[in-house]
Amino acid sequence: MPHIISTKISRKDFLRKSVRIGGALATMGMFYKPSRAVNNPSVHLGILADTHVAAYKNEQYRGFFPSKNFQQVLAQVSEKNPEAMIITGDIARLKGELGDYSAIQDQFLTLNNNMPVLMALGNHDDRRNFSDIFNNNSQNKQEVFNKHVLVADYGQFRIVLLDSLMYVNKTPGFLGLEQRNWLQRYLDIPDERPVFIFVHHTLNNGDTDLLDADRLFKILKKQKKVKAIFYGHSHVYKITERDKIKLINIPAVGYNFIDSQPVGWLEARLSADKGIFTLHAIGGNIENNGQVTEIKWR
Repeated sequence: MPHIISTKISRKDFLRKSVRIGGALATMGMFYKPSRAVNNPSVHLGILADTHVAAYKNEQYRGFFPSKNFQQVLAQVSEKNPEAMIITGDIARLKGELGDYSAIQDQFLTLNNNMPVLMALGNHDDRRNFSDIFNNNSQNKQEVFNKHVLVADYGQFRIVLLDSLMYVNKTPGFLGLEQRNWLQRYLDIPDERPVFIFVHHTLNNGDTDLLDADRLFKILKKQKKVKAIFYGHSHVYKITERDKIKLINIPAVGYNFIDSQPVGWLEARLSADKGIFTLHAIGGNIENNGQVTEIKWR
C-alpha cells in the first residue's frame, strides 16, 4: 500500500486492508527521503488537483464522475510509478465529509506499494475530518497552529505543502500570519537546494483566490531557491510566471468548469534547472493529451 503521510487506521481496518493488499501500512518520518531520489539529479512526481471524491461513488457533476476519474488516474499514476504522488487540495467533494475521505483511502489501495502520497487541503476539505482519517500528526507535519503544513526532503530537492483552507465550502483561501511567518523562517535557513511549493488556491487578486497571495510573493521573490508554485482550484491547466517564479496550475481530476479544459493529471520530472511536464488528460478537452512541456527555473 502507498505510504500516506500519514494514515490513521484502526487495528481492525488495518488487518482487513492488509489482507487485501498483501502488505502493511507504513507511516513516513520527517523529511522523507525516498531511496530512488537521494542521489538522483531529478525527482519524478505524479501531481493531482481537485479530485472531489465523494462517499457515493456514482456522484456526478457536469457529466463527470469524480470517483471513477480518480480511480482511472490512480491506475495511470501506478503505471508511471513516480517517487511520490501529490494532491493539491479539494480532495473531497464539497464539505470534506468523513465518508469522502474513507472512500479516498479505499481507492489508495490500488496504488503501487511504497508510493508516498502527500496531500494539501483546499476549500472543499475539512481539516478535522481529514485528520480523523489521515493522521495529521505525522512527523512530516510542521508546527503551524490549525494548519496542515508538510515538508518532504528528496535529498537534492525540498517540497513544501501549504494549507490555504480558510472556510469549508467557501471559495477564498488564506495562509495566515503564522503560516507565512513559518515559511519565512524555513526559507531563511541557509540551504540553497531548490524548493517547490504546493498550495491549493489560485494566486490572483480576486475574491475567490488566495487572499494573502501578495504577502506570499513578498516572501518568495527574494528566495531564489524557490523555483515554482503548484496549485489547483481553478480546474485549469496553464503555466505562467510571477517574480520569475514559475506558476503551474494543475488540471482537475474530478471535472472541468469549461469544456475547453482537460480533466486529468500532470506527470512531472523536476531537476535543479528545469521541469518537464506531461499532461495526462482522461476527459474534457483531450486534444493535448500526452503534451510535454519543458520550462527553465530562475
